[in-house]
Amino acid sequence: MLNEKAKNRVLKNIDKPLPEDDKKMFNFPRRFILGAVRLFINIFYPMEFENLDNLPDDGAAIVAGNHGSNLDAPFLMFAINERKRWGYFVAKESLMRYPLLSNILLKFRVIPVNTSEVEAYSVKAIFNVLKQDKVLAIFPQGTRCKTEEKLAKVAPKTGAISFALRTKTPIIPIAIDSEYKLFKKSRIIFGEPYYIQTDKKRLSEAEMMAESIILMEKIFALMGKEYPLADKEKLTDGILSDLN
Repeated sequence: MLNEKAKNRVLKNIDKPLPEDDKKMFNFPRRFILGAVRLFINIFYPMEFENLDNLPDDGAAIVAGNHGSNLDAPFLMFAINERKRWGYFVAKESLMRYPLLSNILLKFRVIPVNTSEVEAYSVKAIFNVLKQDKVLAIFPQGTRCKTEEKLAKVAPKTGAISFALRTKTPIIPIAIDSEYKLFKKSRIIFGEPYYIQTDKKRLSEAEMMAESIILMEKIFALMGKEYPLADKEKLTDGILSDLN
């Protein structure tokens, strides 16, 4: 949980209106910071974008990627920027504890989320992004998972699925295929948009988890890999195989 001062800082910024045109997000201070970060990444961690056309020029979208490093957020932001769009990122609320970092993230319209109990202001901000036809960027794993051991243990969160269902927004799986090594090229691969297919008004926890696992499987498939999460059937009460 955030202390009162940090929470007030978040509440003061999170309700600010979003610009109708994404171009207005590319003002000088943000462009300067993005330019400096991109110069660093272009030199030390070069990027290659694939299938960018899978992100539409307009309309709401949830872009969901795998998460193995702190580099993933700038990788994904620059990929979205290539389409002249702005990515509104969901990030762990704990990052807002640090005043300088918090102020920068809030200027970039990052939405803090408590992964154990989502606050009402976070839900409102996410709905606001999608209702205004913006791009929401999220890492379903909820934490960095780089090793095979951690990938096998950490089940994805269901937030992306929940918001996609409640707002009827397409999900775009994005694979960040990287070893995160100096001068080694990273591939950011956009998959095809898809909607969660269901006739139900509400899915069970097992069904939500199954859809989250299917999303992660789509992401890993873009890299030609199998999603190595253990106990998939147990986590989904045995319904995953029926949905796949």
